[in-house]
Amino acid sequence: MIVPEGIHQDGADYIISGLVMEREGIVGGESTVYGPDRSTPYLRTVLQPGQGLFQADAGSPLWHGVSPIRVDPDSDQPEGHRSIFGFDIHVGN
Repeated sequence: MIVPEGIHQDGADYIISGLVMEREGIVGGESTVYGPDRSTPYLRTVLQPGQGLFQADAGSPLWHGVSPIRVDPDSDQPEGHRSIFGFDIHVGN
């Protein structure tokens, strides 16, 4: 498992964070968008396949993070996974 970076901005104008392609046999992976104080949650959600978050990033008051994932104890699978894409979008002048 890759450990999330904590609450952060990516440094791009806009981002699509955590576009989920697959999610099987896991719990966790809650995506959170925070306000300027980096502690007030504006949105919390567990993204499912086909879902992602689009938001302003660098220079905006928004921050984001994701909680760790772990194998679902109620699953009969010994392993689980979450496959995602992240996009950093830079707008040229």
